[in-house]
Amino acid sequence: MGNGTASHEVQAAVAASIEENGLGCSFTAVDEDGASVYSASDMAREEFPELDLTIRGAISIGRRLQDPLAELVKIDPKSIGVGLYQHDVNQKKLTERLDEVVGSVVNQVGVNLNTASHALLKYVSGINFGLARKIIKFREEKGAISSRSMLTQIPGLGEKTFEQCAGFLKIPESENELDNSWVHPENYALAAKALAIIKAGADPSREQRTALKEKYSVGDTTLDDIIAELKKPNRDPRENLPPPILQKGVLSFDDLKEGMKVTGKVKNVVDFGAFIDIGIKESALIHVSELSDRFVRDPMEVLKVGDVKEFTIISLDGARKRIGLSLKAGGSTKTPTGKAESVRNQTGSTGYSQENHQDSRQNRPGERLRERRPEHSHDRLSERSQERPQEHPQERPQAKIRLRPKDAPVSGRGTPLSGQGVQPSERGVPASRNPERRGQEARGFERKNQESYARPRQNREDDGMTYNPFADFFKKR
Repeated sequence: MGNGTASHEVQAAVAASIEENGLGCSFTAVDEDGASVYSASDMAREEFPELDLTIRGAISIGRRLQDPLAELVKIDPKSIGVGLYQHDVNQKKLTERLDEVVGSVVNQVGVNLNTASHALLKYVSGINFGLARKIIKFREEKGAISSRSMLTQIPGLGEKTFEQCAGFLKIPESENELDNSWVHPENYALAAKALAIIKAGADPSREQRTALKEKYSVGDTTLDDIIAELKKPNRDPRENLPPPILQKGVLSFDDLKEGMKVTGKVKNVVDFGAFIDIGIKESALIHVSELSDRFVRDPMEVLKVGDVKEFTIISLDGARKRIGLSLKAGGSTKTPTGKAESVRNQTGSTGYSQENHQDSRQNRPGERLRERRPEHSHDRLSERSQERPQEHPQERPQAKIRLRPKDAPVSGRGTPLSGQGVQPSERGVPASRNPERRGQEARGFERKNQESYARPRQNREDDGMTYNPFADFFKKR
């Protein structure tokens, strides 16, 4: 079933049905991104012209479990969801890069020539969309292709194209077992000699390898690849990938506990960690600090989308339905929330015991020097302090400022004229150095002009309100 809307409700209904009827089957959830795009595409209408959109989408979801590569190539890679910022980058370069990656994967896995669609064949090296259509048409007219040599009968497939694509097209129904291997037809003679030696139960000796290389003019790398393929014919590089997660029941958030081991699939990787699907409605989060026992700068170094791993639950937040996971060997080194209060009560507010604090003080060089002093030295100091009379600190006199009247005359530099409501000690002091006078003069200037004072400051002598205290520092001397 798909992992879209109401997926968990459907899984619960299926799990209940399996348990009630005692069925020995399992179910799994398949990523259905892009299934709706395929169901409404021209390719889907060509394959299933009489079926409804929903049925086409269901068929696509089922095929993804059988052969994900053969089904996902029918959908534009951008519709599957390749990243958080896929719409912010150059779309032309993104399309070219995605096509390059898909083509590399298709050629690495190989293609079944008699079952592949034209959407899959067009990614094979040397084959374009038009030639893929011709191969499908030839297969419909002549029937199943029985050998790689029949490829030369297809119109538009020349010698160079055959040389490029023949090694990636496999034919399981062929009488020649080499047609279902990675061995290229131009090396069939060499492969036949090596296959006879391997079937006899022995590996080619050094003398036999040297003779084969000289006779067929091949290098060590080509010969080693052919021998490795003949030992394990028709191997699929996807066999080492984790299989789909099959389940018979459905878990809920209440079933989870801290320290529990769960198997999950990576849904998305971000800068601060990754989101994991563990089979419940809520997605779990593993922080970048919990990915490994060593330092991890980029989560992509450890995880990628689609990975299936076993995680340890380290935190559960029932109010916000949040789940924290860890991949560390011994679980997380963080203190569980339930034990934090008891640890804090035992060790103090900082969670650090006083005994450890005393032990650590003994290891400091300064503390060692203090310990070497005789104990009576502290007594002498205390006696001296008691004999010394207690002196009260001298209070700092407060400056008395007399404000000038509003209508007192002011000089051109903003300094009040001498003898006009100002103490003699303040005469000749610029107004810019007295914040109280500076503010009063600015307010008087504003009332005088009957407008808000918001014009930019031109120089220091202009007014005292906007005086820049750093102006004297940059002033030329």
